[in-house]
Amino acid sequence: MRKLKNQLVGRVMTFDSDDIYFNLALEDAILRHSYFEQFMTLMFWRSSDAVVVGRGQLIEDEVDLVYCNENGVKIARRISGGGTVFTDMGNFNICVVSPIFITGFGNDVSKTCRLFTKLLMKSLNKLRIPDIDCDVNNSLFYNGKKFSGSAAYFSSKTLLHHATLLVSTNLTNLEKSLIHRSGATRRRSSKYVSTTNLDGLNVDKWKSTLIDSFKERFNIILKPDKPSISELSLAKELRNSMYSTQKWILNRERS
Repeated sequence: MRKLKNQLVGRVMTFDSDDIYFNLALEDAILRHSYFEQFMTLMFWRSSDAVVVGRGQLIEDEVDLVYCNENGVKIARRISGGGTVFTDMGNFNICVVSPIFITGFGNDVSKTCRLFTKLLMKSLNKLRIPDIDCDVNNSLFYNGKKFSGSAAYFSSKTLLHHATLLVSTNLTNLEKSLIHRSGATRRRSSKYVSTTNLDGLNVDKWKSTLIDSFKERFNIILKPDKPSISELSLAKELRNSMYSTQKWILNRERS
């Protein structure tokens, strides 16, 4: 990871694309480049209406295909595990790409997700938002309802952690796009929990407090930046060859 006067240096950016396939591909492209360049990236992005399933999940267990097709809700799959999420322009996605060594937890998914979830929780606590709790699955709850979930993926040297933050999401679309079960019927299927928005959240202040929380925890300088030309080029390639394809979304072999 780059250093400046013995301090780690990374980058923070907001990427303005509403294309769910490109945004997932960009996360992947940054992860692949980070393997060689070894720096931390903290990125915020949003997308138009979409359902994103975990790497090993079955679409038919998770998604109301009829509703999604009739209402323009796209269906996508990410490279990490975890449960299915609904995203729209009222949901903020937080992506962290980092060398594994920076956490001190190796490739322990649970501890890594807990660390980044606690940093997200800390950033919200700084804004004096009461009644926020974290459960054993590293989800965040406000007044007993879920507003944030997370998942992680590891390569040999780098990690990708991403989380959601419901601020002004269309909860009706969320409810109707997903298949709800009180208990998971298969090992990787999602368990339904009631969701809510953090209505009225000052997003700019929250981003600032989250960046500060990262700086404090990792003793790192995070400079405003944007994706490199090579990252954008790879993201475009991955979007078209993988993330937007039916083979990846519907028919890949589950591991």
